[in-house]
Amino acid sequence: MSRKNKTIAQRSASRSRKELSSIAARIRYAREFRNMEPQALRARLQDIGLSVSKQLLHRYETVESRNPSLSIIDGIADVTGFSPGWLLFGKGQVFTEDPFTQIVRAVNLEYLYRQPRQERPAPAALKAAGVSAETLAQARARPFIVSIDDHFARAVEHAAGKPVGWLDAPPDTRGRRGRAKRMVDTLELIGEALKLTEPQRRALTGMLKTLNPD
Repeated sequence: MSRKNKTIAQRSASRSRKELSSIAARIRYAREFRNMEPQALRARLQDIGLSVSKQLLHRYETVESRNPSLSIIDGIADVTGFSPGWLLFGKGQVFTEDPFTQIVRAVNLEYLYRQPRQERPAPAALKAAGVSAETLAQARARPFIVSIDDHFARAVEHAAGKPVGWLDAPPDTRGRRGRAKRMVDTLELIGEALKLTEPQRRALTGMLKTLNPD
């Protein structure tokens, strides 16, 4: 695969530890790891009340002497899932997010948007809660690449009229009966959230049946 055809994330993954020795390099790495263009990161930061211009972000990613404030570091950590300490010092735990929570949030978000339109969060309510249409579209189209952070999760819950923590709760029966039916429903949601192909969904179903044949 040529460099021209590689995704942002693939290009960032090829960098060595030496190339990540500066704050600027680690900020750019975190953005590219999530396959985010600069304007996408700026939009996510804007969602949480942090305004960063195109020129300023470029400086943060290229000029070591132009280090961002701690609030900006925390904001970048929130929307990318990287640890603030790692962004600042390049040491310690790289990620702060729990992969299981990310899966659960992605599945529940897909479940929410499979409901009738009147039961979904209204665009105006999402905007008022601090979630842009662009951010929502990215989270649904590229789950696990775009981090569903705490701010996003709480804002969606508020806009949808759900209790705090609803998006983090593993899928339950949601009023349906039958263990097999529940498993099929949950697998469908996981398939949608992960954007699996039909053969991949069948393989996942087979694996789970092997682990839990009843």
